[in-house]
Amino acid sequence: MTPFEGLHGSLQEQWVKCGKPGCKCSRGELHGPYTYWFVWDYKRECVTKEYVKKADVASYRERVRIYQIGQQLQKQFNAIGWWQCPPELMQWIFQR
Repeated sequence: MTPFEGLHGSLQEQWVKCGKPGCKCSRGELHGPYTYWFVWDYKRECVTKEYVKKADVASYRERVRIYQIGQQLQKQFNAIGWWQCPPELMQWIFQR
């Protein structure tokens, strides 16, 4: 996958409880926030969650934004007629 390809799904920050006895999180002071990528898994028909390293968060955010822009463009092209669109742009929009 190239850095310019979009990424389907969403990013969310969550606070977590580790479950160790005596840890501060057992008293309500949770760990985090940690960033997770959520996406619908079509094969298993459920939402999956994947931890995103701090170093990768900016890249994931940008790729999710690119995907969302692509979806908006796709809707606009469907409204005006996708056949009027340059083939290179259509290829970029529909690659996944």
